[in-house]
Order: sequence, then structure tokens, then C-alpha cells
Amino acid sequence: MSESSSPPLSWRAHLLAGWITFHLVCVTIYVLPYPPLFDEAALEHPEVAAELKVTFENLHQKIPLYDSPQEMQQAALGLARGYIDTVSRGREWVEPYLRWTGSTQSWTMFGGTPPRYPLVLVVEVRPRGSKEFVLYQDLRWGTEDSAAMNFRHRKVHENLSMGWGNMAAYSAYWARRWNEQHPERPAQAVRLSYIRSTTPLPEAVRAGNSERHPTLDILPYVWEPER
Repeated sequence: MSESSSPPLSWRAHLLAGWITFHLVCVTIYVLPYPPLFDEAALEHPEVAAELKVTFENLHQKIPLYDSPQEMQQAALGLARGYIDTVSRGREWVEPYLRWTGSTQSWTMFGGTPPRYPLVLVVEVRPRGSKEFVLYQDLRWGTEDSAAMNFRHRKVHENLSMGWGNMAAYSAYWARRWNEQHPERPAQAVRLSYIRSTTPLPEAVRAGNSERHPTLDILPYVWEPER
């Protein structure tokens, strides 16, 4: 053996190389794109169905591999189901090891596509001595205070307004906010309404049609403080 040749690797080096290779394979399988939820019922949701319809109609115009956008959509969903099933089985094998080594990572990401049919909250207050409700908060950015909310603040109010908490307590919160700003006209009642609107497509807006077609989606909830 010449002086310039390297000595053979020890069994420890081979073992370390094998473990590193195994670890990299496990991490690669675990980080493959994988949706946290692929519920068949979710495909029938108006938001999801509308996005799929528009996406595959546009894709079919550019790449007409199938007879119709519907056939293309079914084929793509079939591939997605097969991919998810394969990745799911792989993750079941590698996840116990990755959890044991502290190598797991969860991701929570938000897409940039606006909701096709957003549901927004409108808060109205009937001041003491008045027979009519007046607009207080419009989470369609219709009031100064609601326009100042950031995305996460707005999401908190969406969750609360949809009954995740106590609706009476949530209404009382808005009454207190109103009373702080209008001490001379304290709230006698609070009404929560939910408006379903439509996000127009970009081409419709460019053509001058930006109508959102707001409709009352859920019956208003009216709260009055106990006397």
C-alpha cells in the first residue's frame, strides 16, 4: 500500500454513514408535500368547489388532455388520492423514528387566494332611547375600527362570532366597546349579522363588474343586557 492511499474506513464510520443515509431518507419522506386534511366532504364546500371549477376550466383551455374539465378534475383528484395514500403510509413508517430523534416539524401555511364566498360579521347597536339599530362594526372594512384590524385580529373575531365562544358574552363585549366610545348613548341591544358575499373574478373586475352580491346568510343574533 502506497503512503498516499487512505486507510480503510472503520466499522464505526460505515455505521455512521448508514445512519446518516437512513436519517436523510426518513426526513425526505416526512417533508414531502402533504395536506393536513383531504376530506371528501370538503370537496363539496362552495369555496372549494368554486376554486376547483375555475382552476380546471382554465387548465383545460390551455392543456385539453381530457374531453372535459370535469374529467380532468376527476383524474387529478385520483392522482392526488393515490399520492396522499402513498405518502401517508411512508410517514407512518418514519414518523416514530423522527419523533424519537426530535426531527419532526409541523407547518401551518395560509394561501393567498381570497375566499370565493366570504362570510363576514356586521355588528349593530341600538342605543338607549332609540328604536333603530345603527352600524357599529362592519368586518368588510366598512368602518374605521374594523379597517384597522390586522388579519389575525380579524380571524379571532370571525371565530368568536361563529359561536366558538359564548354569544351573549361576545355581544356584551361589543356593548362595552360601544359604551366606552358613546357614554351618553349606552347600548340597549346588540345585533350580530353574517353577510355572505361573492369575490368577483379578476377578469370580471377588469371588465367593470365588481358587484359582490351581499346576502344575509345566518339569522341575526340579538342580545339585550339583563335588567
